[in-house]
Amino acid sequence: MIRNIIVAGALLGMSTAAVAGPAEGNWEIVFTNMGANLSITDGDTVAWGGVRAGKFLWGSNHEFGGSANVYISDATETLGIGGFYRHNWATVSSQKWWYAGVDLDIGDVEEAGDSLWLRPHVGHKWMLTDDVAFDLDAGVRLDLDNSDNDPTIAARWGITVFFK
Repeated sequence: MIRNIIVAGALLGMSTAAVAGPAEGNWEIVFTNMGANLSITDGDTVAWGGVRAGKFLWGSNHEFGGSANVYISDATETLGIGGFYRHNWATVSSQKWWYAGVDLDIGDVEEAGDSLWLRPHVGHKWMLTDDVAFDLDAGVRLDLDNSDNDPTIAARWGITVFFK
């Protein structure tokens, strides 16, 4: 059910008119791997994935958005949500650019916020076509609920679709 909602929202966003590069008022949807994690843990296959939607405000530089994340193992499916801010060093005609930002994610909304993470990050985006880009970023994930957990390096890659 959770996956169907995320996929439906992403397809709806892609069905609108596409644009080249970010501009004020544009939206982007990013299909992301949420931390380069596909593993076998205690005999269970574990995968993370997510969809992020952001809107460019105040030109092509400031982007605010939200995310829905799915954590899947052989035994469970968990939904996480979050919000983010990114500063993009881009113009409407940029074909590649750097960005930096911060994510605030709740790891398990079904368990009343099992984990709360803050993730400052920096990344780079490359336009593949007029409306599709590839992005790669790295950041430090800080567990705000448990000070005993050490910060971890979290890399992400994603496919971005821009639209109005």
